[in-house]
Amino acid sequence: MIGLLVAFLPGVLLSLMLMPERVGPVQRGALVAGLALCWTALAGLGLDAAGRLDRQGWAMMAFYISGCGLAIWLLIEPRALAIFFSRLPLPRFRDLAALAVACVLAGSAVAVARSGAAAVVAPPYTELWGRLDNGKLVVDVKNLEGADTSYRLEILDGEVPPSTWSETVAAAPGAVVERQFNMSPPAGSGPIEARLYKTGSAAIYRHIIIWPARAE
Repeated sequence: MIGLLVAFLPGVLLSLMLMPERVGPVQRGALVAGLALCWTALAGLGLDAAGRLDRQGWAMMAFYISGCGLAIWLLIEPRALAIFFSRLPLPRFRDLAALAVACVLAGSAVAVARSGAAAVVAPPYTELWGRLDNGKLVVDVKNLEGADTSYRLEILDGEVPPSTWSETVAAAPGAVVERQFNMSPPAGSGPIEARLYKTGSAAIYRHIIIWPARAE
């Protein structure tokens, strides 16, 4: 309920700011819904770029947009609140019917999309990534296999001939396990590599080249 209020309150005030003249409640409702979707999409991009994509960030953004919309609306129409509530027209049956059909179509589309997405089962997999950080090699393993999984992590340091480190990594479902090694970029020509094996298998399951970094 609070999430809907946070999403639609700025849409209401933005619609009043952009169209302060008298319009029907159905047209106003459609405009509010559209503006609510627009502002949440744009605000989400901005909050994500600022690293504030959390409840506090959303609440602050909704407060600022609603406050600015209300202030501009009242500047445009000083008696806007009294006019809005005293002259609110009753909706026509045709408008209500069109709105009902649109709601049914939108709800059906969402239901079909959700059922289709729920039927798709993502295959199990494991993420492997690494980086060099102040003389340390940091390697992370994320288990998305859906069950407890044991791995063998193998590091090649890139020297000629290369030295190899090997460690056992056990991870619960959804867990991220980090391993650190004292290592700097090699003087030789070989790359720094990380290889991941599932315990009991000789086949390389995941393989990355950490240094030199390769462009995508």
